[in-house]
Amino acid sequence: VLVVVSIFSLFTQTILKLTPYGESTDICGLLLSQYCSDKTDPLLDPGCFTQAPPPLGGVLYPLQHLTFDSNQCDDHTCFGKAWNFGAQYTNATCLNEDTPPFPTTPQLWYRYGPPNIFTSRQKMHQINGVCNRIECNSSVGSDDYNANRYWIILEFVINSIFTVELLLRVFVTNSLIAYIRDAMNVFDVLAVFPFYAEVFSSLLGGKGFQGLDFSILASSPGPIFLVTMRSFKVFRMFKLTRHFHASKVLSETARKVWRQILGMLALLSFLTVLFAILLYEVERGKRCYVGDKGCEPPASIADYVHTGDMILVDKKGNASSFANVFYGLWFCFVTLTTTGYGDVTPSTNVGQVMAIFLMISGTFYMSMPLTAAASTFYSVHTSYEEKVGRTAVAPQDDAEGDEQQQQA
Repeated sequence: VLVVVSIFSLFTQTILKLTPYGESTDICGLLLSQYCSDKTDPLLDPGCFTQAPPPLGGVLYPLQHLTFDSNQCDDHTCFGKAWNFGAQYTNATCLNEDTPPFPTTPQLWYRYGPPNIFTSRQKMHQINGVCNRIECNSSVGSDDYNANRYWIILEFVINSIFTVELLLRVFVTNSLIAYIRDAMNVFDVLAVFPFYAEVFSSLLGGKGFQGLDFSILASSPGPIFLVTMRSFKVFRMFKLTRHFHASKVLSETARKVWRQILGMLALLSFLTVLFAILLYEVERGKRCYVGDKGCEPPASIADYVHTGDMILVDKKGNASSFANVFYGLWFCFVTLTTTGYGDVTPSTNVGQVMAIFLMISGTFYMSMPLTAAASTFYSVHTSYEEKVGRTAVAPQDDAEGDEQQQQA
């Protein structure tokens, strides 16, 4: 029951409506501290600087960057204080459409360039508009209801019991090496580790227990270590496998079939890479430079490309869906696995023929691992049922043998 409650608590921590978000919240201040770290122009990013009092408002001179230490900051340079962004009475708010405190995301992409797969997490916070972020949008969360106070109680109770169970298992084990080598015990450690990481991080950061926040948000500007650790809470689900005998059948099936699955994954990788390169060559479109004659940027990218930028345009005049090989890898993978999101599609006839071949190949490919896993599962399940049946019958046979001996 406790495991089920812990999993339910974990799921509720991902619900946006159970956590307050908005311009005055601490998480918005944390986001703003990263966004403003490279901003130096008060005309482009006035919200990153101290503000003059209303009714005129605007940036206060001499220039001063906002301070974001919520524990020690309590003057006119602080985030959320005086008339700065995040304060109750200020003109520097995202609700002010006439003089917004921050540029929009397309404007930032025009200034810094659009993100790609190599863009760092820190850079992503700096090139996405603050007013578009969940952390600073009060319409996303709930100002009236904050479930974090209940999560704190639940997390302390649940993890305390899990920790006691973990320590008792260590205490009664005959071999510590064998205990460590058991994967289920490793999952038990990983399940409680995020809780202690968050608690000690809050205490060492001077926030105390009041600074604990167990809400889970993928785009959170918090330390990457804590954001990653929170995902480890999913290992709580493995505790359920201790109480279900069917999990033994599944683990034994996986142990016997993993070599076959590995070979099929190698085939999948080969086909994905091969066709990704071919599709990129076929579908990348015409290369041209913005500003040259006949090179008109498509509407989807026109807001953030500069004169002289190289762009790829398909035969329909749209931005190429296969701007690099990685888009080809994505398309081939979701097609071969019969998923097909439809976000990347070929536009040329040759590319469409190749896509049809991938679809047919994916249908045959997916049948191979399913057949191998199903046949192995059936044999393992049959063996397990026979073993359980013999175990159940054995005590009865022993009792009958003892009775016959007594009669003799």
